[in-house]
Amino acid sequence: MPKSTHKRQRAPLQPPSGQPNAAKNNLVLAFCLKFLGLVLAFSLLSLFPAYGAIQSTEAIWSAHIAHWILSLFTLDFSTISQATLYRGSTAILEVKSNCSALHYVWLLTAAIIACPAPWISRLIGIIFGSLILFAANILRIVCLFLIGCYFPGWFSSVHETYWPTFSLLLTILVMASWILLLPGLRCTKK
Repeated sequence: MPKSTHKRQRAPLQPPSGQPNAAKNNLVLAFCLKFLGLVLAFSLLSLFPAYGAIQSTEAIWSAHIAHWILSLFTLDFSTISQATLYRGSTAILEVKSNCSALHYVWLLTAAIIACPAPWISRLIGIIFGSLILFAANILRIVCLFLIGCYFPGWFSSVHETYWPTFSLLLTILVMASWILLLPGLRCTKK
């Protein structure tokens, strides 16, 4: 049987899931507006003194946990006073309130709340995502302490450029994982 010489034409691409493009655009717009509104609300909340107290407390706890981790591996390599980590009598790292992971947790929380998903799934995402971000912040403090001890010339660029970039990318990755990995969660209309 001779082969046909004409090529088969492909059907035009259809939008996945059968939703019209306008409905998908409205869904994306609704997500963006909710997200921006929540980020603005969280930013306004940060102006209250209670937020500063929470942020300072979280920074102090993070510094103490980082000190505990360092003491596990460095045999009294560091000491701590309030939220300052020392090597001998030299202050290597002062964990200030703006060194907190709360900014990234707020961003993650705003994104998860803005996504139309069941509230129990949102709560799970916020709790586990926050734990990941707080743990990453403690890892950041440990790494910055060690960089301050062994590579002080790198400290400024790592502290001001690389870790914030990593933290933001981790926040996005946690959000994307929440959407993709939990059963039944997709940012689509219910």
